[in-house]
Amino acid sequence: MRNPGELARIRPQSAHLRDAAAPAWPAALVLTAAACAIAGGMVTLAGWALEIPRLTDWKDDGISMFPNTAVYAVLSGAALLSNGSPGASLGSCPDERATSGRSSC
Repeated sequence: MRNPGELARIRPQSAHLRDAAAPAWPAALVLTAAACAIAGGMVTLAGWALEIPRLTDWKDDGISMFPNTAVYAVLSGAALLSNGSPGASLGSCPDERATSGRSSC
């Protein structure tokens, strides 16, 4: 069992690690996934609009991506961009003043 003085000396280190800057690779991964989803959806939608089957059937096996699926791919990419942006947080609560004093969290 550790004595209280030793625990007090350890705690500031763990608090320092919590405050350290997050690595940059998760943001790059989110940005890359969003770009792929948006690009893929837009290429497929262009294929449907321009009637180019090769843009809707990527593997050339006769099975095309439907337009509604392409729209959802674009929207998924946009959602990744909005949630993955530096100021966004998945667990953030709205300001209580905006909800008339009631908290929905």
